[in-house]
Order: sequence, then structure tokens, then C-alpha cells
Amino acid sequence: MKGASPLRIVLDVNIFVSDIIGRSLGRRGTTSQKLVDAMLAGKIGDRPAQLVISLAMLESFRGALLRLRAPTASIESATEALLDLTRNGPDRLDPYLLLDTGHAAFSMQDREDAGVLAIAFAANADLLVTDNLADFATKDCVSIETSQARHADGSERQLSCQFHRSPTGRELVVAHPLDVAARMAKGQAVTFDDLTEAAESIFARRDSGIPKN
Repeated sequence: MKGASPLRIVLDVNIFVSDIIGRSLGRRGTTSQKLVDAMLAGKIGDRPAQLVISLAMLESFRGALLRLRAPTASIESATEALLDLTRNGPDRLDPYLLLDTGHAAFSMQDREDAGVLAIAFAANADLLVTDNLADFATKDCVSIETSQARHADGSERQLSCQFHRSPTGRELVVAHPLDVAARMAKGQAVTFDDLTEAAESIFARRDSGIPKN
């Protein structure tokens, strides 16, 4: 789509850490690698992509690599690379200007996760990708089942995505990496536009006080 606005995407820190671990072990084509590679390319499908990351997230990333006992030089290089990727994206966002001052507005147990959600809204992100969806669930979000994920042992797991709405009415989708990677491979909208109508219906029923069932 010519002239399409950039998709603003937050990748949870664990995705970047998983990507680094996978590459260090010589793995290729993992879900984390596909997502990180897309951000490095600055494009998802026919849409330009802008990474959203905050200083707090960069510090969390640095801390995770320290716990893995990565060399100091490698940690600083990787952190600087994420900083540069954000600054040099199509929207040229600056992590130094993204503050998670709205984290208190979200009823979440983990302050760090609340900060990530707040950053996503502060940056007008379209999508937050994490494999810890349960940690981002709030009493106000809408959760919709998406697809089945098959494990190596043959078992399956039901995946879902969350629709969050800010006080100003802006919506944010929180989705699992497997869901996003599958949509990328199929050329589908990673913003889960096909589920927006269902989410809006649930929001409307909730706002009007009508029971879900």
C-alpha cells in the first residue's frame, strides 16, 4: 500500500533476548528472529514498521543480558543497536522522549509490564508483542481467541489477543509472537483488523451494561 503510515510496534524485551540466545546457539528461523528481522528491515508486509522502545525497556534488556553473563561490550553494543533502530525508524522516535508516566492507570500486578503498556499508548503504538499475555491482562481489556499453537510434543495451545482501550478511546492490540509471525507469513494484517469488529462489539455491550452472555 503506497504511502501507508508506519506500524508502530512494541516488542517485549524477552523477544530480543530470545533472538540473541537463538543466534548465539546457531538457530535459524525462530519466531523471535523473524520478528526482530522484520523490525531490522523496517517493514512488515507492505507497511513500514517503527520500533517502539523506552529507556526503561532498554535497561531491562541490559539487565537480562547481564544475568546471562554476556560480555559487557556485547551488551552495550546490542543496547545501542536497539536505540539506533528506534531513532532511525520511519517515525524517528527517541526513547529518551518516551516516558511511562501513565503506568499507574493500568490495574496490573507487575509495575514493569504496566510501564510497557503505558509506553505503547504514549507512543501511539498499534501492536505490542509478548509471549506473556497473561501478565498484560487487565480487567478492562477484551480477549479474543485467535489460533491454535502446536508444541513439539504434539499438544496444542489456544492463543488469543487482547484489545486495550485508553481513556481517550485509542486501541492497542497485545498479541503472541506466534500469532504475529503466522500473520506475517500469510500476508495478513498483524494489527488483527479482522477481529476489531468483534472486540468493538464486546466493548459496546460492556459500556452499555449488557451482560456478555
